[in-house]
Amino acid sequence: MLWIGILIFALVIAVIILVNICLVRHYSDQEEREKLPTIITVLALTVAFLCVFLIPVDVWNVSTTTKDGVLAPGITIQMAQTRGTIIKVLYYVLYCLLFIFGFVLIPFAYFWYEEDDLDITFGRRFLGALKYSVFFLIAIIIILIIGLFLGRMPQKKGETVATWVAHLFDTQHAGEGAILFTLAILTVLGLVVWCIYSACGLSWLPISLLRMGPATIRERQEVINTRLAVTREQQRSIRAKYALSDRRAMTRRDRSDLQGLLRQERALKGAQDANQKPTLAEKCAKWTKPLRILGAIIFGAVSLLIVVSLVLTTIAKAKQHWGGLMLRVPALPNPIDLALTALARAFPMDYIFFSLLILFLVAATLSAIVAIGVFKLYKIAPHRTVPQGLLLLAALLLLAIFAINMEMFTLAPQYASFGNQVYLNRTAPHANTSDTAVVTRGPCSLQTAGNATCIMTQLGTTMNRIITSMPFFGVIFFYSNFLFFLCALLGVLVSLCRKRRERYAAGRAGDEEDEDDV
Repeated sequence: MLWIGILIFALVIAVIILVNICLVRHYSDQEEREKLPTIITVLALTVAFLCVFLIPVDVWNVSTTTKDGVLAPGITIQMAQTRGTIIKVLYYVLYCLLFIFGFVLIPFAYFWYEEDDLDITFGRRFLGALKYSVFFLIAIIIILIIGLFLGRMPQKKGETVATWVAHLFDTQHAGEGAILFTLAILTVLGLVVWCIYSACGLSWLPISLLRMGPATIRERQEVINTRLAVTREQQRSIRAKYALSDRRAMTRRDRSDLQGLLRQERALKGAQDANQKPTLAEKCAKWTKPLRILGAIIFGAVSLLIVVSLVLTTIAKAKQHWGGLMLRVPALPNPIDLALTALARAFPMDYIFFSLLILFLVAATLSAIVAIGVFKLYKIAPHRTVPQGLLLLAALLLLAIFAINMEMFTLAPQYASFGNQVYLNRTAPHANTSDTAVVTRGPCSLQTAGNATCIMTQLGTTMNRIITSMPFFGVIFFYSNFLFFLCALLGVLVSLCRKRRERYAAGRAGDEEDEDDV
């Protein structure tokens, strides 16, 4: 039966790759597009999405292992362990790939583009990118080494050096301690993205949809005139470098930049001539407004549902004085958790609901990144994002998905931990009565996880290992929810106070910041 989940997961991979290609092409600058940064961005986003879309397969695996509190027909303990191992290996392979992308490939592609010059050779460009990327490689090596030593006991008396080294490097479990520590570090970094961008995006996404509309002729003309003035100023700056010297020849890079600016000036002049009549979007604006209002209401309701679910689980954890990721026993069930747990009985319905939820969270995060920018370094706009901005966008979304992985235990704790599994609690009758044993059924929890019929998901096991071996991460994970609520509230206030920005202007504003300083 596991092959059904794997087959659906394979179909999801194909869809994710297609979506990421379309996403990157939509945002990448058509004039500065380059193969290596584009390929790295698509692959990094694909692996990041696969990490989170593996969760429903993990839940389906444990949910089909048991039925009505007992092992499902044809399932043995050994078979259940084998299926769990397959899922665990998939998680670890994806995590290691994300480590490689985050600490090696994305930095290398970033500096590879920074080293671009018409006069530079391939070898010099490669070595230049490698020179700056090595610092990120050293960082991941240091984190892995700390993860190996963290929580390891010193060598015991009478213990051989070989045995102590084997325990240190966790040779029986392929160095899981180092992987878990690195995963925890990246999750903490992801919580920064989650609290800043995702929290604000939950309010910005529906409000921006409500305010979105086509630009008027005057607004488009203002943007065209601004860009035309910037283009002419850049041309003047290049020519001024050679105005006082008759012998100095223009470099190939400046000559190429000047030709590009001349082409851009001709295109803008053509846009001026074409910008005399209302566009089709302007004509249809009044007809699409009801749809935008309906979409904003739906998105706002989903955002509210997410926040309410997070608040309910956080309150339940606080009441149980439990600083870890999961509740010891189910309490204050939230609507998203109830929906996913119920739909888990009809796989792949829960996969569809879960996918829509994840896509909404990613869209909310992306909307905030577009509004704020990548730490004010690069502006993210359709068809105007430079390769460096795309790579940093991929890095932010990668970190956000690390945080979403962990936040699933706050957003849908029962579903992410045990799916729809239940256990049977048999109460023995009193000795002096003729009553029969009472059998009650309840959802699996941490208190019943030792039961053979309550099998925890591999993601739940991994995250709990982080909390038990490194409790300070549990404290960070728990209190980050309060920062998320604060940022979400601030995001609502800022979204309501922001001046309306038309779609056209938002897509073109700040382009002069993205141009090379020539």
